[in-house]
Amino acid sequence: MSKAKKSARKEFRTKIAERLSTSFGDLKERISEKKFERRIQKASKLLSQGVKLEKTAKPEKKKTLKKVTQEDEQKKAS
Repeated sequence: MSKAKKSARKEFRTKIAERLSTSFGDLKERISEKKFERRIQKASKLLSQGVKLEKTAKPEKKKTLKKVTQEDEQKKAS
């Protein structure tokens, strides 16, 4: 079984968590590792909420032309 591709938001969160854990490594020694990892996850989630990620481009919808009837032509003429 192959792993499903993570969403862009989750990938971004893991990158933030890695950077936070390296930045605050000295705090890991003061509190337990489990509490530290949980707090890093919460912080990365909060930080990623404010960031807007680029979405993939959707194909443009084709514009349909309105059919011109004889009645419409007569209204324009008058």
